[in-house]
Amino acid sequence: MTAWRKPGFWLPVIILIIWGLAVWLLGTDNTREHSFTLLMFVGLAASLNILLGFTGYVSFGHIVFFGLGGYSGFYFLSQHNVPLLPSAILGGLVSGILAALIGLAVLRLRGAYFALATIGVNEAARAFVSNFKPFGGATGLFVNYSAYQAFGGPGPALWITFLYLWLVVLVIIILSYLVKNSRFGLSLLAIREDEDAAMVMGVNPARAKTIAYVISAFFPGVIGTLYFFKNGNVEPGDAFQLHMSIEMLVMVMLGGMGTITGPILGAAAYQGLRGYLITSPIFKNLHLALSGAFLLLIVLFVPAGAIGWIRERFFPGAAGIGMILEVAEVSKKFGGLQALSRVSFNIMEGEILGLIGPNGAGKTTLFNVINGVYKPEQGRITFRGEEITGLPPFAVASRGLARTYQVVRPLSELTVRENVMVGACFGREKLSLTAARDTADEILEFLGLSDRAEQLAGSLNVGQKKRVEMARALAARPYLLLLDEVLAGLNPAEITSMVQAVRQIRERGITIFMIEHVMQALMAVSDRVIVLDYGELIASGTPAEVAHDPKVIEAYLGDPKIAQRLLGGGASTGLS
Repeated sequence: MTAWRKPGFWLPVIILIIWGLAVWLLGTDNTREHSFTLLMFVGLAASLNILLGFTGYVSFGHIVFFGLGGYSGFYFLSQHNVPLLPSAILGGLVSGILAALIGLAVLRLRGAYFALATIGVNEAARAFVSNFKPFGGATGLFVNYSAYQAFGGPGPALWITFLYLWLVVLVIIILSYLVKNSRFGLSLLAIREDEDAAMVMGVNPARAKTIAYVISAFFPGVIGTLYFFKNGNVEPGDAFQLHMSIEMLVMVMLGGMGTITGPILGAAAYQGLRGYLITSPIFKNLHLALSGAFLLLIVLFVPAGAIGWIRERFFPGAAGIGMILEVAEVSKKFGGLQALSRVSFNIMEGEILGLIGPNGAGKTTLFNVINGVYKPEQGRITFRGEEITGLPPFAVASRGLARTYQVVRPLSELTVRENVMVGACFGREKLSLTAARDTADEILEFLGLSDRAEQLAGSLNVGQKKRVEMARALAARPYLLLLDEVLAGLNPAEITSMVQAVRQIRERGITIFMIEHVMQALMAVSDRVIVLDYGELIASGTPAEVAHDPKVIEAYLGDPKIAQRLLGGGASTGLS
């Protein structure tokens, strides 16, 4: 699909073009001023998004580039009569050079250390400018009226400034899209997900982060110059307002970190809220505190922002195929027993990943760590872009991860329908009782259990109980389903039927991670297979690659001839 056909590209561009033309052709001075402020925050948020959204690095002091770049551009304009547009570009260059120099030091830091360092940079810049005589010291600089006369007076000058800002923001949005969909952008996203793993794969994190930092700093310098020219003056108190950095973060995260449309949506929503708060007699002195609280609520409850929520709610397949689960360096001990040792792998959306290994290899322990039953001593688990390490099982389930058990655990004194309704009521969508009943009936029909709906779950045979447990997990509407030996104890006909059900579940868009000892079935249904032995991951690959791996043969299969039978006998048993 070409770039111009993707909504992520043309939607924000069309919004900006229509908005800018409407203000330019039909707007009043008041409309222009309101639009200038909103456009400025869109540009600042979109610039920060190149760093925060693409690399995951949180900059609490990003306003330093707006302030110092704006100061520099305004200095060239007011003290040396450089025209507005070249002055704005010079301001951007100063910001970019500053970012390159600062990046040599602060980009070595990660997480909270980087965020805190950026605050220090902003405060240091404020102190420097306040005592730098060419910048006017604490009183700042003022524009010469002749700068406005070059445009025909203050009125036309302000309209031209709005036009320049509009074009700059349009460039930022287009550049953001091009960066995100480039080879360079892919390296930034890899850094965001796992910087160490990205480096091992060949990405140079220091270089990539520095380039992203410079790009995200250049445009605030340009915007700062235009803003201070519009105001006619610049002083330290206006140029380095730390709360503006917090507001930029809120806008990016509210709209959707790492998206292109998100900064536009986030800036518009936040500016509307901010306008209400600062004019409210009740909240006018609390709007900054409420901004911080708003940021906390976004992080806790809507980490993907508005765009992520819309995609998840209305376009669940829109994001395409990507990584749904990442397990990185996970270890788990029980006393002196090392059950898992630095296990790392990932699962892609829509695939079936098989997990095999001898008894006691750590397979079920791995499931228990993933869905929150156990907390690992080391490592990180990321599900759909959000770290879930150590979250309790109910919190993991609410995010769209469901499982079955090696030893079936039906709610024996509840009916089959009621068992399934529990999953629907308390899973990802948390349906009402009526909706849960409808969902349960639909899933029971899908799994061939409609005639057992009113039967007590405890009265069923093993094969039927396994299907009830699978139905209960499906009713939770998971994105990822963990199946723990669903084929164990079944006869050949039941195995064939269950394998067909697994394939149909995948066709519904659900990713599957399954433990199984019925090797022939697992090899037939899996896209990839990973192997655990004594808590260590010893192999990963296609079923054919794993079956012929010498370490797997030694640890689990025992005989190379077994591999041939596993891979060649699927058709004869109806499993191919």
